[in-house]
Amino acid sequence: MASRICLIKSVLNSLPLYFMSIFFMPKGVYRLLTSIQRKFLWSRTVRMRKNYKVQWSVVVRDKDRGGLGIGSLIAKNKAMLFKWIWRLSLLGNELWKKMIFNKFKPVFENGFPIFSRRLSCIWRDITSLMTSTNSVSSALANNCRFVMGNGYLTQFWSDVWFNSSQLKVIYPRLYILSTKPNAAIADMGNWEQGEWKWELAWRR
Repeated sequence: MASRICLIKSVLNSLPLYFMSIFFMPKGVYRLLTSIQRKFLWSRTVRMRKNYKVQWSVVVRDKDRGGLGIGSLIAKNKAMLFKWIWRLSLLGNELWKKMIFNKFKPVFENGFPIFSRRLSCIWRDITSLMTSTNSVSSALANNCRFVMGNGYLTQFWSDVWFNSSQLKVIYPRLYILSTKPNAAIADMGNWEQGEWKWELAWRR
């Protein structure tokens, strides 16, 4: 059993990693790969049919949660795709990032990109993770918080950096009156003799 678990982790789980890092896995492919893993684990072969002793949802859990630590292919696929969104939000001059910014013009809100232009099929699948039920972005947004730093990467109105909600939600009328609705925190003031001075500009 231990040798088969090792082979599943090192071979069967590793073969589709490249495609899983770029493409969203169809349900049919997921069922086929899971079936191969399940048959190999319990029957030593993918051709033999046998009654399964434990539900697969239990088998894929981590060992400290009662499973065998094989891992879910769906969870890995979502994590690897969401990594592109994470990388897109970081500073850097990578060529692929320049192409995405020039072609799709994303605007970031609370750390996540919002695209107004029509996306390619690959990026449409990647961004679907931000809107789907039980999405990765919801789990990330609920368990992560911005550390402001120098303020150049944090949006003053749109990001959750003060209290537990966006300032444009807490103060909607002020947001409407602001002349800098998309400004970063660093653009909303200046340092004067070691003290930060806010410079909030209003329409009236």
